[in-house]
Amino acid sequence: MIDEPSSASPAGPLLPTPPPAPRISGGHVARADAAWRCRVAGGTWRQAADVAGYSSPENAMRGVRTAYGTLPRIDRDDLRNLWRDRLEVAWRLVMRDMADQRPGAVTAAVRIATTAAVLDGLNEPQQVTLRNPSTQELEQWVGVVIAATTPQVEEWDIFSE
Repeated sequence: MIDEPSSASPAGPLLPTPPPAPRISGGHVARADAAWRCRVAGGTWRQAADVAGYSSPENAMRGVRTAYGTLPRIDRDDLRNLWRDRLEVAWRLVMRDMADQRPGAVTAAVRIATTAAVLDGLNEPQQVTLRNPSTQELEQWVGVVIAATTPQVEEWDIFSE
């Protein structure tokens, strides 16, 4: 079964499912809706089939497609909110694992935090400045680098005492 966040469920108001196709029974729509919500909450099609009472993942997919005319798509903002909710669930699990000192918990926490930062654009650079140096500036810089990295060689007379 799928863990869902307690405060904001991905199967809740976040997911506006499309209206059902005409001439579809209410029971079929309810099963298709349950399968789709399970799928969007992070379940596999096999799990969606089990939750909704379909015999196979293919039947669950077919049921959703029949009920709604196509597999519904989630718009970008709803999908971003869904992933925020999923990261919240994962963060709570990782915090519990860190408290239990489970191996890999800190690594998982860093990955979740990084993913959350990427999702919300928190790790984007403040400002990117591009510069095209002149030939003179480039030659001057190369001279500085060569001077700093070239070893100083002292000559010795091997025949003197």
